Amino acid sequence: MNIKSILFLCIFAIVGCSPDDFNFAQMEYQVDKVVCQANANYFTTDGVSQLGLQVKLYTKSGTYKDVNGQIQNQYSEIPKSRWRQHNIKFFDRSGKEYPSNYTTTEFTTSTLDFYAEVDGIRSSKPILQELAEHPLTGNAIPEDPNPVYFRMNIRQPYPTPALKKIPIVFHIVDLESVRDRSQELNSDAIYYVIQMFNNVFGRKAANASNGANTNIEFVPVIRDPKGNILFEKGINRVYLTDEQHFEQFNADYVFNNPSMYWDVDKYLNVWILNHNSWANTSQSNRYSRSLPFVFAKGKYDASAFPLPKSIAIKELQNQQEEDNWEKKPNYLENVGIVFHKSSDGFAQLYPAYVSQLSAFLGVIPNSSVNDTSVQFGSPKTWVDDYCDDTFAYNQYYAGTSQGGLASTVFGNSRIKYTVEINAAKNAGKPGYPWITYESVNTGEQSSDQSIITQDQAKRIEWTLNNAFARQMWKDSYAIAP
Repeated sequence: MNIKSILFLCIFAIVGCSPDDFNFAQMEYQVDKVVCQANANYFTTDGVSQLGLQVKLYTKSGTYKDVNGQIQNQYSEIPKSRWRQHNIKFFDRSGKEYPSNYTTTEFTTSTLDFYAEVDGIRSSKPILQELAEHPLTGNAIPEDPNPVYFRMNIRQPYPTPALKKIPIVFHIVDLESVRDRSQELNSDAIYYVIQMFNNVFGRKAANASNGANTNIEFVPVIRDPKGNILFEKGINRVYLTDEQHFEQFNADYVFNNPSMYWDVDKYLNVWILNHNSWANTSQSNRYSRSLPFVFAKGKYDASAFPLPKSIAIKELQNQQEEDNWEKKPNYLENVGIVFHKSSDGFAQLYPAYVSQLSAFLGVIPNSSVNDTSVQFGSPKTWVDDYCDDTFAYNQYYAGTSQGGLASTVFGNSRIKYTVEINAAKNAGKPGYPWITYESVNTGEQSSDQSIITQDQAKRIEWTLNNAFARQMWKDSYAIAP
């Protein structure tokens, strides 16, 4: 057997063992299309935020017939894990080159347009694939022969608020039989989640282009309401008998049990439950329940802190009513965070960890039209999150079964596909520019939630200063040495 044959067999064997079944023929590919995008289309000039420009590479995979009977190219994305070495560059409209990790504190323009070049191939319009008809005009969408840019909105940073230390306690509610079998949740899982909270809300997880620092530190408490020092910082373990767990356990059981419901003015309560009632019902409503809606009389300002119309704002009238509400609110999620031990896959990087906490602090969740956990009202419809630097689930990518405008294969809540709709309506043609980006803010219902945006940070700061059960940061009793 000659050397060439041996090498061929070795390469074939290696590729044959690839986990995603990548075959030998696919090792050589041709880049036929390049798309320029980023993690957002807002760029903050704070010296920390990075442009985060990135490219998607595509190869031709066939053709399809558009609504006018014209044949259009169909493309398949080349997985980044399979890329060979490419020469990737980014330029603004003037031709000035920028690195993807570019930061600055000095921009005077309100927008900046970028394009990419990969091995000399200039970026063009994002892939539409199955969306062969523009939803606004009914016209086919061929490849645009004119230069296409990724538009970044430039904004100055909001001031970082003063540090707020939030005392946090995790009530791990379990069966006595679980303890007897040594199947308890390990404390490392709790500290992992606390660190995750601090990384995201303290802006230590990513330098995304539209990120902000809420300057919140979640501190594991060291003492319970009676002053007893906890054996494990930030952890309160509660064990129930079978009868208590299966026959008596509900929200009222928690509210009336001082061993697992601590003063919301001193503690951020996080409950880890292993009860089916929360797995089946609370999970589908936790985000709407988590949003703050109770304020002191005269304190709620709808212009400063708009909420969905279906959220009934409650302004407390007097101290007695305030005390009654805090002792027994409508749901556990009104005054704390609820995780289900099994269905949430605790100690894995699931979106419930960060997204529910951000909702508790005032961020309106952002997801697909058919995602019942983040919809409000009847019939269920999507709502505005009142943040200019985020976008709602995009109707261009949503299939008709999800309330979208066309049947597509891009039902991903992270993928944002924006267009200047007014320009399209007025001109009777697709808006300019088409922009695609993969959002990673905490309002997303995805596994990648690493930033708080500037506008989300403003909502969180207002919540911490005005909403009930969100002002435990004012009392250091539980964390003071």
